Amino acid sequence: MEKKPSPIRKLGKLIVMTSTTLLDTFFSDDADKKNQTEKMREVRRLLQEAATAKYLVVLQVKADKLGEFETVTGWIVGKTVAKEQVVLKLQNNRQQLRIIPLSQILKVSTLNTKPAAKRSMPQPKEEPVDE
Repeated sequence: MEKKPSPIRKLGKLIVMTSTTLLDTFFSDDADKKNQTEKMREVRRLLQEAATAKYLVVLQVKADKLGEFETVTGWIVGKTVAKEQVVLKLQNNRQQLRIIPLSQILKVSTLNTKPAAKRSMPQPKEEPVDE
């Protein structure tokens, strides 16, 4: 004689599986938000350093099209970076300003455009060659 699984037992298994799945997505969403917040904090820090030192900034920004990006170069306007956006004076058109949300910035690179002071390079020491 075969035992049929009871509908209550099936319902119990379904509830346990659903609860586990919901809990897993709940915790992973918090981790994703935390990683996104940490990334924005790091981007803001890099941009703040560039604004203070007046470096040329090269940003890789998410484009409107899915999976595409755009490269924007310019100088940060002002000495501070706003909490959620940055204002750039574009390199190719200095009359034009562009406001970029920090959440759309994928990568930040900076370049010091001021000429460095001449430094004396240490001369390499010549070692005698044994013959």
